[in-house]
Amino acid sequence: MKFPKLIALIFVIATLALSIAACDGQAPATSPAVGAETQAPASEAVSAPAQPETTPPPAKAEVVEEEYTEEEPELPRTQINIAVGEGTGGMAFAGLMYDNYRGLIQNDYNFTVTSGQVIQAGLLSGELDMGAMAINIAATMYNATGGEIRVIALNAEAANFILDRSNEIQSIEDLRGRTIHSGGQGSTQEFSFAHILRLNGLDPETDVEMVWGSNHAHVANLLLAGEVDLVLLPQPFVTSVMQEDTSVQIVLDLREEWEKVMDGAPLPSSSTVVRTAFLEEHPEAVEIFLAEQAAGVDFVVNNHERAAQLMEKFEITQAGIAIGSLPNQRIRSISGADLRAATLDFLEVMYEANPDSVGGRIPDDEFWFIAN
Repeated sequence: MKFPKLIALIFVIATLALSIAACDGQAPATSPAVGAETQAPASEAVSAPAQPETTPPPAKAEVVEEEYTEEEPELPRTQINIAVGEGTGGMAFAGLMYDNYRGLIQNDYNFTVTSGQVIQAGLLSGELDMGAMAINIAATMYNATGGEIRVIALNAEAANFILDRSNEIQSIEDLRGRTIHSGGQGSTQEFSFAHILRLNGLDPETDVEMVWGSNHAHVANLLLAGEVDLVLLPQPFVTSVMQEDTSVQIVLDLREEWEKVMDGAPLPSSSTVVRTAFLEEHPEAVEIFLAEQAAGVDFVVNNHERAAQLMEKFEITQAGIAIGSLPNQRIRSISGADLRAATLDFLEVMYEANPDSVGGRIPDDEFWFIAN
């Protein structure tokens, strides 16, 4: 790599690191159950002291191994280096990873399960061809690099929930005057929740008191210790808490509340991006990926128990957490003409809340790859 290009690469990575502070679903470096989530701001504004993350992990489920015979596909296989996140960010890929493991698909995928920052750096350096990341991080990368990556699919919706043990919350209006603890300050979780409150007639600054913990694991531990009763948490923390304390219940699903105020639009979270150079060189392989990933998502959605075992096998998350959280996940495979419609409204809301959360501007239409 030539020296000027190296300087440019370092500048782009630094720019991305600063912009991630406004990203959704942040998670601590180690969570009580599954490690880092897909969406994580690089810095967290803290209003409560950091606490040790002591939520005990569930017992590991037995993972069933199967014998397989690799079959030679009829057509040449294109190698694709792809990385996904631990936890919820990688769950959508368990089916495709299993088909790839057995050699039953046309492309040849080299999967890595790692952190979001490693995925971003790998795409910038060219070591990765594809990666999974929060949709607003994808927009940030697109804007920061002048279009060197493009989004090709939506993998999942944000799984954010209001948890309560008081049995007093039935609607958004019931949150008026209440104190809610959360660990997602400065993230798209905060911005989307504030948007929901406003469109339900509540001022997030005066009608609800938000108390921000150092991270989601800290807030989960406060709830388990009985120090708080009402929290906003994402998966997989929701499942971890409810497995530990059965008195805690989901009272509001923020995906449903978002749909009510956004004319049925989804609350997007994880997306798949591709390097533009790879897309231009291998357009057919990218379209094959979209079809193969859609089949893999269908398997995950319809086979929770087996998919959970595979998620542990491929080190995405523990099977015990996966089997508990999958019923409350919305694993998706949205691409083509529906992709822009499923994500644009969300990006516009994030931009209005904090322009830096999407890289300073709404991406132009080239951001979304629409397959032929």
